[in-house]
Amino acid sequence: MNNTIDFNTAKTIGTMSKKIDHINDTVSSFFSFMHMVMQNELGNAEPYFAATSPVLDLTVIRPDDAPHILPCFDEADEGISISEDEPLGFRYNPKQVIKLMGKRYLVGPVIFHRFDDDGNFASLTMSDMYAIQKYLESSSVTLMIDRDKLTCICID
Repeated sequence: MNNTIDFNTAKTIGTMSKKIDHINDTVSSFFSFMHMVMQNELGNAEPYFAATSPVLDLTVIRPDDAPHILPCFDEADEGISISEDEPLGFRYNPKQVIKLMGKRYLVGPVIFHRFDDDGNFASLTMSDMYAIQKYLESSSVTLMIDRDKLTCICID
């Protein structure tokens, strides 16, 4: 009985294993995030935001973490609304925008947030997370620079 695996099959198994591990990590992170959001909806007073960047998967953060991801958060950063129906948007650093062929692409981190009726920051909800994911799905673009790929957000 031959128990050897050829090199191509071994590479495929290794690649598939890495992809499955990444999917597992992403799904686990998503459910962990949803658990935190649900706790917020059930009475926690501290608002939570979501952050992402080319090197950071979408994750939940506290307001105290925002300046570590996006310096000058809520001071000099610009904001964009992502929903016509909800007070939902994100902040970004305008210095991290490149313009190509008439469109602007954000290549730095963003922090998603929600406002309450008084204009104060409020915690994101489950439906906000869905809206954020849909926004990222429709606005994320991969730009090629030489042979390097750069994932960014088209903000036009």
